[in-house]
Amino acid sequence: MLDRRDIIRRIENVGHRLQGAYDVVAVGGTSLALHGLKEQTRDVDFIVERGDLLKFADAYKGLYDGIIHLAEPGTCFSIYMPSDYLSYANLVGAFGSVNLYALGMLDTIITKSTRLNSRDRNDLQGCMDVNTEELLSRISDYTLKAGHMDNVKAALVGVFKMPRVDLDAL
Repeated sequence: MLDRRDIIRRIENVGHRLQGAYDVVAVGGTSLALHGLKEQTRDVDFIVERGDLLKFADAYKGLYDGIIHLAEPGTCFSIYMPSDYLSYANLVGAFGSVNLYALGMLDTIITKSTRLNSRDRNDLQGCMDVNTEELLSRISDYTLKAGHMDNVKAALVGVFKMPRVDLDAL
């Protein structure tokens, strides 16, 4: 299990091994840990927005065991991110060659909601302070497959206790 300090320490070490410039965005539970909304994560999830994804993976795996999931620019695994997503991300810090960002809170909620397994539901419980009007507005910036949208709606009703009628426009 990795906490915020572990994640940053690892990225700092990786950043000192790499050459070139990297923008790496933590997503999922990794993002929540960096935001301080989750104590630990069992794996790390990153979008390598700038830099060589394979070199980043090799540098990380050369230093650490454990599960790492890497996504290509503009994607969060099975979904495409809105083109402005990086402007909503929070810069955690610059560590050698790596600028580490935590995915913006609204985007973290939306991307975790698209999968919505039991761990995601638990993680979303820590995000209850979100402004639901802002969340609904941000959802409209996404192009989601029907199954993903159904999961997002289920999260909004089941986790955030929004009335189903407010979701008709989504």
